[in-house]
Amino acid sequence: MGTTFYHASLSFGAGGYSFAAAYMAAQRHEMLRRTVAERWRRHMLSVLDAAVDQCERRNLAAPDGIGDVAPPELVLALIEQLQLELRREIRPPSRNQDALDMLFGLQRAFMPGSDDDPEEGWG
Repeated sequence: MGTTFYHASLSFGAGGYSFAAAYMAAQRHEMLRRTVAERWRRHMLSVLDAAVDQCERRNLAAPDGIGDVAPPELVLALIEQLQLELRREIRPPSRNQDALDMLFGLQRAFMPGSDDDPEEGWG
């Protein structure tokens, strides 16, 4: 029996309306959960993009090239926070280039279809 026919047939009996309303509420809740997760994923990707941009700008502004330039403080805080949320080992980068490598790794966690699902860390 198809889902549409099944729910339509219950709506004619006693309590059918409450069943249909509960089913619709559950479907809406699931849709909102997926929407919020997708918005969060996109937001985190844009935050990580901005952090990558800051590190790249710092590399370009360095007088002797990439070298041993320290990463920006906000980037360090972001990396530490995401490592905590994703239940990874806390490893603050000492160089800007190391920070870039870590940011690219963290970005992969937020890409759609990633095996390293960020939502598992917040469950």
